[in-house]
Amino acid sequence: MANKHSKKPPATLQRKSKSEIGVDNFVQKLSEKPILLKKPVEFVEENEKFIQKLSSFLLFCIYISYKLGFTFAVPFVKYSYKQTTGSDTLYGTGYNDVYIVIYTVIVLLFLRSMFSSVVGGPLSLYLGIKKTDVRKRFSEQLWGMIYATLSFSLGLWLTLHYTNLYGYEKFWTEYPLLKMPFALKFYYLTQTSFWFMMVVYIFVEKPRKDFWIMITHHFVTLSLLIGSYYIKVIAVGTVIHVSMDLVDIFLPLAKILKYIGYEIACNLAFGVMTLSWIASRHCALIRLIYNVWVESGIYTTLKWDPENNFYWSVNVRNFFVLFLISLEVMCMIWLGGIIKIILNVVSGKEINDIRSDSEE
Repeated sequence: MANKHSKKPPATLQRKSKSEIGVDNFVQKLSEKPILLKKPVEFVEENEKFIQKLSSFLLFCIYISYKLGFTFAVPFVKYSYKQTTGSDTLYGTGYNDVYIVIYTVIVLLFLRSMFSSVVGGPLSLYLGIKKTDVRKRFSEQLWGMIYATLSFSLGLWLTLHYTNLYGYEKFWTEYPLLKMPFALKFYYLTQTSFWFMMVVYIFVEKPRKDFWIMITHHFVTLSLLIGSYYIKVIAVGTVIHVSMDLVDIFLPLAKILKYIGYEIACNLAFGVMTLSWIASRHCALIRLIYNVWVESGIYTTLKWDPENNFYWSVNVRNFFVLFLISLEVMCMIWLGGIIKIILNVVSGKEINDIRSDSEE
């Protein structure tokens, strides 16, 4: 029988039950800073680390599955609907293209999440940028500029190389585009993957005032890309994307030059960006909208015949015109911001970001 007067061991020596340990862990979690209250830089870094781990794990699983011969992994790695006619190798379109888009999204997420720590961060330190949030911004803009340069270059090469597909009349006389060269299919599906990646990253990066207009822009862009690919108006879609990409080279360049303190060069880059913005996102885009709205009905028949891969009906045309006009309206809203910045510069103020960096 136990001694009634025996003393209990000190509290520090008592073994805690599992429930007590769980409560302690819960209390510790509550004492940590909530994710929404963390500084924007901490928020971005934590999300990017998670994306790095998840994307690398998924890429590893897909690659191993492909190497082990699992058939489900093949469309993730290889482009589908390959068709060889004589010496020409062309590609069709179909639902299996969804897999390559998913795989490319994962690849882009991995590259984007690694870019800041491997390239953007070290380079910003080398260039003397001291503030952590500015270094993060520098990395974001550098990534955007590099991607836009590659995208614009490939898109421009496609339009100049495959002259049989491109032109206000050829967009529609060659419709529907049932077969295409690999480079064109790669370009279109990569662009689609890129904008899916951008949708993810808009929730990762530091919030801006124009958050909702950017969400709308991404939704409209993806709708146009997916829709045009499905109904096979890929040639005109390529030209529209090329015209939009030009600005995405000079705008990040102007921001980068500002971050590293080259104000005169920043002003020059901003001036070039403004001219390219007006030329590509207003003059060229409005001309392309006219082509889709009016000239498409002149050069091809407006009809709905899915059995023969013909989808360009009046309703489909109106859908695309509506989305293109909404894209133009958003560009006009941003043009208003550009004009405001130019007026500030004329009055002696510094160039600030068109899209606010604030968290409002």
